[in-house]
Amino acid sequence: MDAKKIIQTGNAGTGKSTITEQIRKQYLNNGFGVLIYDIKNEKAYESVPNMPLSALKKWNGKGEYKVSMLSDDNFSIVDVFKIILERKGKLRNFFFVLEDAHGYINPQTAKPIIAVFGASRQWGITFLANYWAIKQVPPFFCEMCNYLIIRKTNDSFKRPQDLEKFTKPDEIFRAWQTVQNHKDNYHSVTLKIT
Repeated sequence: MDAKKIIQTGNAGTGKSTITEQIRKQYLNNGFGVLIYDIKNEKAYESVPNMPLSALKKWNGKGEYKVSMLSDDNFSIVDVFKIILERKGKLRNFFFVLEDAHGYINPQTAKPIIAVFGASRQWGITFLANYWAIKQVPPFFCEMCNYLIIRKTNDSFKRPQDLEKFTKPDEIFRAWQTVQNHKDNYHSVTLKIT
């Protein structure tokens, strides 16, 4: 599978967890590993075993695990990305879910995270970063990502220019309006943005 960077936006209860699970299963069924960074101990991942940071240093990229601030190690997301950078020749070809990404993929994002995003295609790492709102996604990440999944959000865009951090603001604005006006709370639109 070709490595991708995907942004998914939507309020709670709009189907983010459902599509995330579908994509996770697809990767697992194709022999890829799945790693989940779960900062809130989400119910959707309660059956996924925790991986301590010490085990991530030896992980072969197979199976499904979550790393969490609630695991037995005391670490941050930057520590996780530093390990991926250090193991760039050995830790490849997996799907990485970034839950509540606004807390750590934001305008103040640390350099190791940006470095891994930049090399992710070469290393075969697909990212899915979940945000509650389109406004939360930092400009650098908008430029790097391949796909945007839009669900109902609390964003209050008035015109396409409000979305100029993306390469296709007019298309994204129309898709956002379509989703916002749709009767089905689970309706979404997926756009290729790069």
